Amino acid sequence: MFNPETRSNSPSLKSCSPGLRGSFVIAAICKDGIILASESRANIFDKTDENQEPLAYYDGIQKIFPVGSAAIAETGQGLILNAFFSAIVSEFTQALRVDLRVNQLLPAFVKYCEKKLPAAAFSEVKRQKLFSAGYIDSHPTICYFNQDQPDAPFGCIQDSGFIQSDVTLLTKYAEELPTMPTERVTGIAIEAIETYGAEGDRWKTIGGPIDVLLVAEEGYRWIEKNSPTKDWKYVQDFIAAYREGKVEINLIPPADRERLENLLTTVQERRPNELS
Repeated sequence: MFNPETRSNSPSLKSCSPGLRGSFVIAAICKDGIILASESRANIFDKTDENQEPLAYYDGIQKIFPVGSAAIAETGQGLILNAFFSAIVSEFTQALRVDLRVNQLLPAFVKYCEKKLPAAAFSEVKRQKLFSAGYIDSHPTICYFNQDQPDAPFGCIQDSGFIQSDVTLLTKYAEELPTMPTERVTGIAIEAIETYGAEGDRWKTIGGPIDVLLVAEEGYRWIEKNSPTKDWKYVQDFIAAYREGKVEINLIPPADRERLENLLTTVQERRPNELS
C-alpha cells in the first residue's frame, strides 16, 4: 500500500507491486456436516511500501473452494505474486487424479505449489493460513495449514470442534455446535464475522458479502454464495475488469484516486503470462 503522503514522497512507479489481502474464515462441525464461512473483502496495497497501509478495497473475492468431495478455504494473500490464489487452486484441482481425503488435501496442495510455482511464489503460499473440510470414514474433519504453528504446520480436528481466524462470539456456542442444524450455525457464523469485522479498523480487510459452504458426507452445497465466480488468473485480468466498470474499487482514506491509478497503471504494463 502507499503511505498517506504526497505523491512526490511516494515510492517510484517502477517499484510498485500490488497485493490483495484480508479474510476471516470460520470452519465448524455441526449436526449436518461442516460449515465453511468467509467474508469476501480484499484490500489493495503496495507490497513495496514499508508500512503497508491500505489503499483501497473491493468486495466479492472468493475464499472458499470445493475440491472433489472436500473443500479448501484461505486467509492471507489473495494474490500470489501476480496470480490469483483462486487460479492456483483451480489448476491444482484440475491436476488431481484422485479424490483425496481431507487430511491429504492441504499437504498435497502445498507440495503441488512447491513443485509448480517459482520459489518466491511458493514462499508466499507458505504464509497463507489454509483450511480444509471433509470426511474420513464417516467422520467430519477439519484440517489446517499454518507454518507458524508451534508443533507442526499441519493438523486436524475430528467429529466436533471449530477453527476460526480469531476469537468471536462463536466461541460461546462451542458445546452446542455438534447438535446444531446447518441453518442455525450459518446464522451464528455470519453474525460472528460481521460483528468481528465491524470493530475498529477491521472493515479495511474484513467485510463484504459472506459465503457459506456446507460439506456433508454425501457432498457439498452452497448455503450462501455471494462472491461471483471469476475466471481471473492474473492481477492484469482484475485491472481490465475494473477499467471496464465490472469491479468497484473503494478508496480507504487518506488514499486518493490518483495513487490508486498510479499503482494500477504500473501493474497493467507488466506481462500477465507468468508469475513474476
